[in-house]
Amino acid sequence: MQENRVVNLERSLRSSSDVRLWIEEVCKSKRVLNVGASGGVEYYLPNNKSQWLQDRLLKICKSVVGLDIDEESVTRQ
Repeated sequence: MQENRVVNLERSLRSSSDVRLWIEEVCKSKRVLNVGASGGVEYYLPNNKSQWLQDRLLKICKSVVGLDIDEESVTRQ
């Protein structure tokens, strides 16, 4: 069993795109739990799906489980 590892952010982020790129870098090829997965999905689907974090994680991670309290947004996916 792998021990949990805390990831320290050692660089300052200047924009939301920097945060997304950092998340993708940290998560690549790993098993990921995305809490708040539907966050803003109504703005991303159907025309901007490539900008939605959950969709991007599905393409680069070993596996992804999306979790969200917003049932209405989750059912739109």
